[in-house]
Amino acid sequence: MTSAGSWGRAWPGFVLLAGALLVAEIASAASTTAAQHARAPGGVLWLDRCDHPSRLMGATRDGHAVSRLRIVLSCWLIAACGGGGNSAPAGLADLIAVVEGADGQRLVDMARFDALPCDPQGREGPLCSADQRAGDLIAAMPALDSACGRIYLRPETALATVGALLERPSRFHAAYEAPGGAYADGSVSAVFTFEMDGRLRANEVVLSDGHVVSLNFGCGGDVDGLIEARGLGQLVWPED
Repeated sequence: MTSAGSWGRAWPGFVLLAGALLVAEIASAASTTAAQHARAPGGVLWLDRCDHPSRLMGATRDGHAVSRLRIVLSCWLIAACGGGGNSAPAGLADLIAVVEGADGQRLVDMARFDALPCDPQGREGPLCSADQRAGDLIAAMPALDSACGRIYLRPETALATVGALLERPSRFHAAYEAPGGAYADGSVSAVFTFEMDGRLRANEVVLSDGHVVSLNFGCGGDVDGLIEARGLGQLVWPED
């Protein structure tokens, strides 16, 4: 049996070994493109899986299984050193994987469709169907088109509509506090960038308690324009 004294002597070496494995993993994740993997679930955001054992044991990067031993040791080292900063907001890691993977069905599955009063013109609420009257409740989710006009997604047609958000390869930029007063406390706006006509433009997905509650199909143009047009709050993730 190892004595307390010999364990005390071996402890620094174990910490150094775990630290070396963590550095090697981060360097490997950054080898493709640092900008892409620094925030994506396949890169540094897998550290958030330390808080989710089921995700931890199934973690992957670029379609290949990540060494579970490395992750376990890395998570242990983070905990031993006082934690790895604030965790990503609920559902953000999954959302990034969905958007960057252009998985429309999973995006719809993450959506929350609330009962909203319908409007015969579809301006102040989801469009009433032929057999409905103004004010009848319809399951729908609000969204913004590229001209900042209000639209509403219905569960039965959402999959076709979200295709416009996913048709161009997107990369996660950052998450901000969602516009005040419009969403529940703690909601975040995840901003993604994509190229169109040689310019970098931005989309937005609003998350509340891990559910998608609104989409922005390019209102605001680029990142700075979107932040200003939408009145996004402080940076939430990644931390400065």
